[in-house]
Amino acid sequence: MRTGFLPGLRVTIDDVTLRSNASPIASAQRASVEIELLALLRNEVRISKIALQHPAISVERERDGRFNVAALQAAGSTLPDLDGPT
Repeated sequence: MRTGFLPGLRVTIDDVTLRSNASPIASAQRASVEIELLALLRNEVRISKIALQHPAISVERERDGRFNVAALQAAGSTLPDLDGPT
């Protein structure tokens, strides 16, 4: 993992894999996220850039008919608004 601070807070992680029930759903050789620093001073999280190098996504239908990403969709509904208050 690497971090940087100019022009914004940048976090880079190598060999990222997102799993659901032990099976990989998405992976990337490298993932980077850049967040605006001035927004953080106002207690806001504003993502200015997301970059994936060599991404691979695998969506499959399970035996019960649900897709392997269904659990991720349910979990995503509980995440806070990343843009902060409007």
